Amino acid sequence: MVAVPLLQGIEQTRRLAEMHFPREFLWGAGLSAYQVEGGNYASEWWRWEQRPGRIRGGADTRVASDHARRFDADVDLARKLGLNALPFAIEWSRVQPQ
Repeated sequence: MVAVPLLQGIEQTRRLAEMHFPREFLWGAGLSAYQVEGGNYASEWWRWEQRPGRIRGGADTRVASDHARRFDADVDLARKLGLNALPFAIEWSRVQPQ
């Protein structure tokens, strides 16, 4: 029962390895502003996550992934992963808090 999905996964991996992409193809990872910026107290998500019981352990996005301080390291990691695109967004509630 487990062998069939495993074999299917191996076959899919083999087919992916055989795929060829144009030289100008962009490989990337997207960054969600709210998840990486932190400290966005004007966001509706901030208000939501402050309600008791919403997030196990009471964690919040006060610091998030600390991208502002880790920007150089994050871009370096993307480069090491072979990415050539790193799109990111600005949290709209920072632009227009009301």
